[in-house]
This record gives sequence, C-alpha cells and structure tokens, in this order.
Amino acid sequence: FKSIALCFSGGGYRAAGFALGSLSFFEKVGLLHNIKAISSVSGGTITGVKYTQSLIEDQSFSEFFEEYHQWLKEDQLVNNAINHIKGYSVWNQTENKHKHKNPINAFAIEYNKLTNHKTLADFENAETHLNRVSFNATDFTNAIQFRFQNKDKPQRFFGNKLISEDYRNLKDNIKLGDIIAASSAFPGGFEPIAFPSDFMPNSNLKDIGLMDGGIVDNQGASVFLTSSEDTNPYSLFVVNDVSSPYIKDNETFEFAETTKFSKIVSFLANPIVLALMLILVIYSNLKNWWWLYSISLIIFSLQVTINIMLFYVSASVSKMTNLSNTFKINPQRLGKYILNRLRSLMVMSGVVMLKNDRRQNASKLYKSYN
Repeated sequence: FKSIALCFSGGGYRAAGFALGSLSFFEKVGLLHNIKAISSVSGGTITGVKYTQSLIEDQSFSEFFEEYHQWLKEDQLVNNAINHIKGYSVWNQTENKHKHKNPINAFAIEYNKLTNHKTLADFENAETHLNRVSFNATDFTNAIQFRFQNKDKPQRFFGNKLISEDYRNLKDNIKLGDIIAASSAFPGGFEPIAFPSDFMPNSNLKDIGLMDGGIVDNQGASVFLTSSEDTNPYSLFVVNDVSSPYIKDNETFEFAETTKFSKIVSFLANPIVLALMLILVIYSNLKNWWWLYSISLIIFSLQVTINIMLFYVSASVSKMTNLSNTFKINPQRLGKYILNRLRSLMVMSGVVMLKNDRRQNASKLYKSYN
C-alpha cells in the first residue's frame, strides 16, 4: 500500500460522490498520503480536480471534504450555468471574453469558480503527495484520448501523441475548471469545448474539439496500462466505478412490439384510427361539444404529425436507396422499424460499448500486473 493509483470513473454527480467517499475511506484508514496517482473521467474528474486544488491550497482533508460536500449537496451547478446562458454580463468579464457563448463554457465558468481559477502550473509548483494526475477527455479531431496530465517521471505526453508541441506548450496556462468541463462534456448534452480558444485568449492554433473522456475510457484505467510490470511504480490499483460490467434487466434491448410507447405510436399511426378521429373532430364541432372537440383535435393533430414524419422518413429512405418504386411501407410497420433501430443504438452506445470497455480494461489491468 506504499504507492496507490486511483481511477475515478464517469457517471455524473453519482461518480463525483462515490469518488469523494473513496478519498474519505483512504483518509480514515491512514492511507490518503500513499495515493501517488489519480486518473479520472467525466463526473469523477470533478472530485479529482477539486481534491487537487485543495492540495495546491494546502487545505486539510476535513476542510476539503466539508467545502466540496456542501457544494454537491447544494446542487446549484445547473441553475447557475443556465443563468449564465441566459445572461450577458458574465461573458464580458475579462477571464471569460475569449470563450464561446455556449452551455459547456457556462459550466466551465462555474467549475473555475469551484476551483478558485487554479491552473496546472499551480499544481506543478505545489508540494503534494500526488506524483501524477491525468484528467481525461476525448479528442474529437483525432479520435483518441486526450490527457490533461502533469509532467511526472518518466515524461509522458500531455494531450496525446498526435498533437504538436505548440499545444503542449500551453499546458501551464490551463485552468482546472476548464479541464473539468472538457472531461465531462457528454455528447447530446453538450457541444465540444474548443482547445485552446475556450481555455485561454490570444491563441492562434487551430482548435481541437474535446468532449467527455468516457467516450473512449469511462474508468480512466487505460492511463495505467502503458507501463510494463517492470516499470510499474504502483503497488495497488483501485478502480472506483459506479457502474457494473453486467447488464441489468431494465437495460436490456426490448423490441418495439413489446413496449407501451410503440403500441401507442402504432395505434395513432393507424389510418383507420386517423379517419375515425377526423370524423369525431368534425362531429363534435358541429354539435358544439367544445371540450370533446378540443381533445379530439389535439389527438388528430398528433396523429397527422406522426404520419407526416413517417411518410417523410419513408420518402427519404427511398431516395437514398433508389428504391422509390418498391420502398412503400405501412406507417405502423415503419414506425416499429424506426423504434427498434433507435432503441438498439441507445443500448449499444450507452450500455453494450461502455460495459464491454469496463471488462476489457479490468482484464488488461489484471493481465499487465499479475
């Protein structure tokens, strides 16, 4: 236990809280200062960076724990970020003028407040028990992991091997809060954060789009797989992962025919039901049954919208595949096809790929340091 390496997985606030609990455990058993390396992803990076900032400022663990736990408990991050998105004044502040006015930078502004605008250079100059930190994002320009890491010995690449030295020379000016934003910018919820223009002003380098580190490694364990057993400086690896490598019953793929949502869509797309609803709209209007007319009109409008969307999809597929004469499918059946594909994509990207990645990283760790 003389040299411990920690991995903090992704998983939002749940991962952040779990990582905090892990640090608290090591502090209680007297092994906190034996932690020599931290690698983190997404939600785990919030805790990893915040703890690093506390070491820079020479805070006691109890001070760090109380401050950070209170911040998590108050849960004002999203509200504050939304206010930044709606507002103007914060973007005119000197430290934010270079940033794109978008959601990911609104969160970055809050993360910089959380970490007191500390930088990687501040960590390099501080005397701490950590020899190595690696806060991980995904490089959307080169399709590879991007590591915000300190120098350490032996020298390791900042970023990745595919970026030029000009980018690495900017390392000391990078704020810890911007690192959190890059590591936790999950697809769908955020756009990529631009490195370096969103991190610092007056940079003439071409931007690299950075997003959530969990896209390529949701545990952060791959950082420690580059060393051989002979050069491994750590006597213990602890991977803090808030998710199981096994698929739960509620995460398995369900065919559209078995779900309530698809049955409702199928019912509304039925041409007979559409015709009956139109008759009901006309009849209730003639009878001045306004409450029934209003409800039936809303349902009819929804039916028309669904059918138009399905017709448009059918026409688009016909055009793309040159099957305009043969690709004519019943809207109900087409709707099921679409739902099955959307559901399978969600399960693949959110469950299958991530859980397979977890199993592979765990196997590689055991194999590398057996």
